[in-house]
Amino acid sequence: MSWNDITRTPADNLFSKYVRLRDRKCLRCGLKGGGDLGITGLQCSHFYGRRKQSVRFDLENADSLCPMCHKHFTEHKTEYEEWKLKRMGQKAYDLLLLRSNTTGKKDYKLQQMIWREMLKEDFNI
Repeated sequence: MSWNDITRTPADNLFSKYVRLRDRKCLRCGLKGGGDLGITGLQCSHFYGRRKQSVRFDLENADSLCPMCHKHFTEHKTEYEEWKLKRMGQKAYDLLLLRSNTTGKKDYKLQQMIWREMLKEDFNI
């Protein structure tokens, strides 16, 4: 099963928008996003895939990447792990791993409300 098989919810779309607005550039190569909001051409990459419900909407699990860097990290998981560890530091990296292995389903309606409010508060959108 590929990432294409996971249904994107409105909450996923709002979270992705928040992450791309937060970063406004590819965190690997530095390519800046375009468009009115400065996020066109960027993708929200989940270090632990969206199937990991416990970190699906965790800001430390998400990075803005251009399509080429996103593809590169998807194909080179070890390199992604090294890059992520260097960015986060060992303690935060280990805590993210622990969070990724907890169980529980997300309330998508609640997540949608949270990320809509976060976009308003932090970016006036």
